[in-house]
Amino acid sequence: MWQTIRQLWTILDAQERRRTVLMLVLMLGLALMEVGGVLSIAPLLAVAGNPNLVEEQPFLAWVYAAGGFTSTDNFLIACALFALTMVVATSVFRALAHYGMYRFTNMRRHTLACRLLAAYLHLPFEDFAQRNTADLAKGVLSEVDVVINKGLLQYIRLAAYTAVAMAMLVMLVIINPWLAIVLLTLLGGAYTILYLVVRGMLTHWGNVRQQANAQRYQATNETVRGHRELSILGRENAYLQAFRTPSLAYTRALTWHQTLAETPRFLLEGVAFAAMISVLLFALLVQRESLADILPMLGLYAYAGYRLLPALQQIYAALSTTRFAADSQHTLFADLDQIQNPCDTVHPRGIQQHLEIGPLRYRYPNSETGLQVPRRIDIPAGAKVQVTGPTGAGKSTLLDLILGLRQAQEGGISIDGEPLEGHRAIAWQRSLGYVPQHIFLADDTVARNIAFGIPDSRIDMAAVEQAARIASIHDEIIARPDGYDTFLGDQGARFSGGQRQRIGIARALYHQPSTLILDEATSGLDPSTRTQVFLNISQTHPELTIILVSHDSEQFCTGEKVLTVSHGEAHLVESLG
Repeated sequence: MWQTIRQLWTILDAQERRRTVLMLVLMLGLALMEVGGVLSIAPLLAVAGNPNLVEEQPFLAWVYAAGGFTSTDNFLIACALFALTMVVATSVFRALAHYGMYRFTNMRRHTLACRLLAAYLHLPFEDFAQRNTADLAKGVLSEVDVVINKGLLQYIRLAAYTAVAMAMLVMLVIINPWLAIVLLTLLGGAYTILYLVVRGMLTHWGNVRQQANAQRYQATNETVRGHRELSILGRENAYLQAFRTPSLAYTRALTWHQTLAETPRFLLEGVAFAAMISVLLFALLVQRESLADILPMLGLYAYAGYRLLPALQQIYAALSTTRFAADSQHTLFADLDQIQNPCDTVHPRGIQQHLEIGPLRYRYPNSETGLQVPRRIDIPAGAKVQVTGPTGAGKSTLLDLILGLRQAQEGGISIDGEPLEGHRAIAWQRSLGYVPQHIFLADDTVARNIAFGIPDSRIDMAAVEQAARIASIHDEIIARPDGYDTFLGDQGARFSGGQRQRIGIARALYHQPSTLILDEATSGLDPSTRTQVFLNISQTHPELTIILVSHDSEQFCTGEKVLTVSHGEAHLVESLG
């Protein structure tokens, strides 16, 4: 538990830590108010049991005289009003404290989810490629909630109700130490024994919940993405079953957690009654108190127990819940440790003279296979390069190396004599226009998809339309009723494959790149449209360096260089002029 608390503390920034301290101070204030609420009924019970106390008890005699009371009945009414006022004030303060607690923890959910998403976005490409996207979505959308609701919130509750319980017990010890010990032994001992019995089960079901949740997200993600193929093949039931199994395990885990966390509340109602009877018998038989003397104190103890029992239940529930969520918290903390500072201030810097590839050797993670460039390949600025080769030969891997997404274990790539790594790699990436094999399209307008990631207030519609014209998609966009405000649908479902590719090309051209990299980006275009797109690019951006990955060897521009990738090796085979 202490390790988890330290980890939670480390992920908070300075301002959040200060607010955490203020929250703990607020919880301490709640504890004092709870004690004040309980103590406020002591005078009422004492005077109701023995009216002569207004003369015999020094404090009550002083209050009676200072208040100008003339009868015990009036004083009793005043005590009742005072107790009622304190109880109401405590309830109001309790509500405000809970509002502050929930606001604090929910804001931490927001900031933690943002940090975790940033951590995933800035993962090195190879690390990101090893992760399942459904697992990443689960972390941001689900596991963060677990860490906050079943972690941070529970620790704050633990601190709050521990303070309340301790304050109550100190008050009871001051009034009568032996009776307080009897009450603490029965109630505290029962909760402690129950927690020791169930904590192993909580850990087990917490692990089950995390694994099942990951499988639920993966099954849902794959089912939605494979909807078309599943519908055609009639294999929906297989994926429904792939979801049902972890969903059932997830449900069982939550059921066990909720049962184990709540069960003591029902079981210990009898223990609480036994505690009150024990306090009464102990006072009568051991301490030889008279019934008249013990009744006011018994009433005080009964009301204190009424407030103490929920506090002990909250402490038990908080400990149980944090135990249940421990595995999720450790996993999320490990992901947050990978946060890297983004480099948004790096300015684009493309090729001024030449791009040098190799000699290099790259191996895939945990594998001896990969890609080799045995001899240096020199690509001057403004060159038109076509990369060809059979499927699976390593063309996309070569492109990833050129993009700076992967780093070779031996040798490497340099731009104008500078190694393609660190800030130089980021500056190079900022200068690129890149169209991957599978273009990501948001369910948003055409204009926002072309500008991609640019706030609405900064979108240059003239540049959007110019990029669309070069990609030969402008006329088809404006032919639609909403023009550039047309929504594409999920993954561009309202547009054809060729149209989606041309929107991707327009996106790559929008910010005036110095190098254009196309990975099978024209495979969905007919020959005449493809020729027109390349003609538009060469006419509007004659100085643009272009690297095109393609299965075929058809020339797309005069004066091109041709690289071939085969059996894990890349070679410059010809330069056409």
